[in-house]
Amino acid sequence: MKEDHLDLIKDILYLLSVTQDLDEKGKYDHGLRVALMAEKISEEILPQEKNLLFFAGLLHDIGGLGSRNHILHHPDLLAQIQDPDIFEHPYRGVHLIRMFPVLFEGQYRISDYVFEHHEWWKGVGYPRQYKGNEILMGARILRAADAFDIYSRRGQNKNEINPQAALAVLASNEEIDPDIFGILKNIAKDNEFMQLYFKPQDIALEYVRSKPLKILLPEIDVDELFHFIGYLIDLKIDSNSIGHSEGDVHYSVQIASALNLPQEEIMAIRRAAYLHDIGKLSIPHMVLNKPAWLTEQEWQIVKKHSEVTVNILNQVPSFKDYIFAGYHHERWDGKGYHQGLKGEEIPLGARIISVADALDAMTSKRPYRPVLTFKEALKELENNAGSQFDPKVVQETVRIYR
Repeated sequence: MKEDHLDLIKDILYLLSVTQDLDEKGKYDHGLRVALMAEKISEEILPQEKNLLFFAGLLHDIGGLGSRNHILHHPDLLAQIQDPDIFEHPYRGVHLIRMFPVLFEGQYRISDYVFEHHEWWKGVGYPRQYKGNEILMGARILRAADAFDIYSRRGQNKNEINPQAALAVLASNEEIDPDIFGILKNIAKDNEFMQLYFKPQDIALEYVRSKPLKILLPEIDVDELFHFIGYLIDLKIDSNSIGHSEGDVHYSVQIASALNLPQEEIMAIRRAAYLHDIGKLSIPHMVLNKPAWLTEQEWQIVKKHSEVTVNILNQVPSFKDYIFAGYHHERWDGKGYHQGLKGEEIPLGARIISVADALDAMTSKRPYRPVLTFKEALKELENNAGSQFDPKVVQETVRIYR
């Protein structure tokens, strides 16, 4: 396996951690903090699995994709159990980790740890109310790391960390293994580690890339990795959106091929199309799925997603070649967003994805308008060629689909 594929896989694991912690109220780095704390705890009691626990921490809330509320906004057990999205997230997390397109050493142990990471030492956790030593050690470590970060942010501002507040809660609620609690108290006194814990984004990607990860099968299908990301983006946006990224990819590739672009460029457009909506993860569900026209304030929130897409892709080396995906809401006449680019200032890949995105959206069910037939959608593209869309891209689109 090529070394750049290994970096790509680690970059994707990092990206999944970032996206599971992105909502309209902030970018929390919860997964990264849990990863760092789980690794630190395991150095004391499970050193042979410290790197595995790091990746388990990164991915522990991947099943929360699609939840309407980040778990940081539901710190209490009863609130979590009563929210079906949160209660079900260990089940979904197990499935998604097992379905990751690349098989790596420890992948299935991670899924078991994630499944049990909300079990409480005294037996009142979920999903199966395991207690004490019935809970896998790796899951007990994750529970401690997860609880520490959640209870550290009980104030209104979820980006403010108060370790002593977390220790005060954990001292009395019998949530975590008592031996692990003792280790946790000592870690909280480690100033060097806690400085890293407070600002993990300063070293995040470099640190993730430094972790050993053994890939067990030699063949890597890179497009399957991008497909997996697109599926998770659709899942978090809304379960009714599953397939939207695939639709955009399908049309984008066909349109790019009709334009006789080089295969390397078509491949880049394919992968970018899977990523084009990643910024929507920061938009509230009530706005994304509102069955009526948006208010001006809501529309301004929606318009920010393309800039968020660019910022996310720009911070991860493996995705910088696909930043153009974030410009698919620019318009040919310069009246689009987020930069107001005009004509050929807009990257060609973005112009193609723009047409593909509109075609898929118009012919799919949306809460705010009726579904159009394919013929009606093509007519809409023609009506907006030269204003919203690149006329040449529309011309080729209509030619191949009419």
